[in-house]
Amino acid sequence: MDNINNIYYFDSPVIDFLASMFRITNNKRMLKNGDIYFEDYKFDDELLKLIEQCDKAINNEMRKKLNLFFNWETYFGMCLVPYVVENDIQFVEDFISNIRNINDKELLSLFLGTGYTLEKEGDISIDDIINDERKSIEFINKNIQIPTEFKWDLLQFFINPRKMKNDLIYLFEEFYKIYKNIESFVIDKVEYYKNTLIKNLHKYGDEYASIITNTSISKLYEKEKVVFAVSYFYEYACLDAYQNKIHTYMIGYKYPEAYVEKKHSILSGVDMFKALGDETRLNIIRLLSKKKWYGKELAKELKLSNSTISHHLSLLMLNKIITSDRVDNRTYYTLNEVEFKKHVINAVDNIIGR
Repeated sequence: MDNINNIYYFDSPVIDFLASMFRITNNKRMLKNGDIYFEDYKFDDELLKLIEQCDKAINNEMRKKLNLFFNWETYFGMCLVPYVVENDIQFVEDFISNIRNINDKELLSLFLGTGYTLEKEGDISIDDIINDERKSIEFINKNIQIPTEFKWDLLQFFINPRKMKNDLIYLFEEFYKIYKNIESFVIDKVEYYKNTLIKNLHKYGDEYASIITNTSISKLYEKEKVVFAVSYFYEYACLDAYQNKIHTYMIGYKYPEAYVEKKHSILSGVDMFKALGDETRLNIIRLLSKKKWYGKELAKELKLSNSTISHHLSLLMLNKIITSDRVDNRTYYTLNEVEFKKHVINAVDNIIGR
């Protein structure tokens, strides 16, 4: 990995192999949410045609597996990104081989290790609950914040982890037959935007890294290892994952340009009040005005899935209404009260023309 101002850069085609499956599965949802975050920005027509091309080549069995492993509400497959980074896997064929050889229980733990949980609470481990339906149901209901309709799928992972692994291998092998046709094109795209990211890290240093990660400079370098990777298919999105003392940010290639510009611009009244014009986000602000909460706590308190709470938190952070701070394997959120009040006043002034 390249080291730029204490930020490591990870470069591997496996990143977009995984990101492409997530994007193809959830493209409509991502386009919709993208409109919320970046109304002034246009989605890449060339990328959308590529997504359509791949989507047409997917058979029904593959589509079922994609919805199982790369659904917006669960994104189990994206939990493998930190595994790829940690093991420095450089080729998709090697990645598939690694998954083929990995222990079933280790694979299941990877699916639970980036926030869904296994929070290291008590003495619970995969060994205690795997293959035991009653314990699995109890663990899932107590600890894992995903919509009820997806808990059945996760239960099957616990009851029959071998089938889970075989289904995943089938998906990877079949999808790679499609992905190989576009892999070199994607690699070239990532190379260009990787160089842009690295150039900006060299030029702007800590401030640039702090804005992209939405973490203060002092907190950013408390992490044992911070890794950036660029994804073509993630476009305007950013995946934030922590595992085994490595904090990985998989950054969509348009994300830095849009996010940094938005951070440095004066917030318009439209942006601010759009962020506040939602009952869930107002409830989050109310809770955070009392104390710090971590993501899983907020999801439980508001009876929301992890992906839904993450969406709302991201929009509030984008508008500097809240801040985040990771402690061990938890991300805590705090109301940025001073900045919040200042930006509300600015937003009102913008609307009335002061």
